[in-house]
Amino acid sequence: MPVDLLLFAAAEAAQEGESHLPFYVLGSVLALWGVAVALLGMSRRHNFPASDRARNLVMLVTTVLVIGACGSAALTG
Repeated sequence: MPVDLLLFAAAEAAQEGESHLPFYVLGSVLALWGVAVALLGMSRRHNFPASDRARNLVMLVTTVLVIGACGSAALTG
């Protein structure tokens, strides 16, 4: 009986047709970016980011990734 239920759920999901791939990709990239920034921050404690320009770039990339992941989550529902 549980196998039938799983097959039914899979068929319903396949018919839905809406892909969540953009959210999965952007969410994964955001998570990897967060880990990379955290590791760099821990390894270079006193000078990460090294300059104001680098700091602004890190903030810009983070903002774009967050908006992209949240936007794709909202659009793919």
